[in-house]
Amino acid sequence: MAIESKKRSCIDSDQFGIDSVYDSSLKQQLSELLKVEIDTIELTPIETGLTHRSFRCQISDKLCFVKVYNFAQDAIAQVDRINQLTQFMRRRDIPAPRIIAYSTRTPRIVVHEYVDGSSATGDINELPSIAQLYSRLVSIGLENSTQVGRSDYLQPLHNTQLRLQGLNENALVCGDLHRQYLSLWRRVIDILDKELSSTTLLHLNIHDDFTEKNLLMKYQEVALLCDWDSYRLKYFVEHFSCSIVRFSTEAPLDGDIVKSKLELFYRNLTPDLLQTLSAAKSYPSLLPVLATLKHLRTYGFRNSIVKHRSPDLEQPLLHWPLQHCQSLLENRATISQWLASFH
Repeated sequence: MAIESKKRSCIDSDQFGIDSVYDSSLKQQLSELLKVEIDTIELTPIETGLTHRSFRCQISDKLCFVKVYNFAQDAIAQVDRINQLTQFMRRRDIPAPRIIAYSTRTPRIVVHEYVDGSSATGDINELPSIAQLYSRLVSIGLENSTQVGRSDYLQPLHNTQLRLQGLNENALVCGDLHRQYLSLWRRVIDILDKELSSTTLLHLNIHDDFTEKNLLMKYQEVALLCDWDSYRLKYFVEHFSCSIVRFSTEAPLDGDIVKSKLELFYRNLTPDLLQTLSAAKSYPSLLPVLATLKHLRTYGFRNSIVKHRSPDLEQPLLHWPLQHCQSLLENRATISQWLASFH
């Protein structure tokens, strides 16, 4: 399962137009929201995602996090939903952000309590805490789970593939790369059409960006889970597949699947989660296949980001996920056998 080692670089905040927000306008809004003098506010961009922006904010000798959402429509309703969700999760012992200040006058800005820590690195010693948190999230999601028909699950995958096939050559970063993604799509969909035998599939609401960049660690324990705008209904086995594989490579999206990391994550899951997993006909044989879907679904979005905004991110946003997915399919039998042996 060798993937060529890649030198990782942080996503430069300037690439996403943060300078336009990192100005007196944002400071003025924070000054009014927090009722402090504007010249006491210092903002430092945090390595950012592709949609929203985050800052470390210092006001005199106090620290906090500032989240600036980029919702095009219904910002008040969407941010309110996220705020209610994070408060609910905190009551359920999930380390979601604690809100310090928010106002509908500045609906895209939320100020959160500062948490000291650093992003997860993929270190094996972080896995027990990460797996235990994942189990708690699944447990909450199972309280209101639902069954979705097989065809209702597969049809959107076919639709996405067709949309990608119809992309104009001028919209592509690289034609050869695009053809490799389409080839993967065809292979994955063909496998699922043939082997996904269940007539209904267990879906639950869960954090759909459960990755190292959204986990803040302290002393190898999860101190904060960020970015709750991605909380949505997902096919449980697919989400689990993406998550366990993400934390079982040598580094996120980089290198071989490491059996010892895969097993350590698995061993720290709760019995209830494992029982739910074992009831799924698609597990473990389809796990490496399902683990590719998040990367395949988001390929069009990532292609657009690289094409129109950040051409220097072509390697981390397009090439590395492709290599990761190719490795999963090439080593499907081995990974599935490992998982089966953990029972």
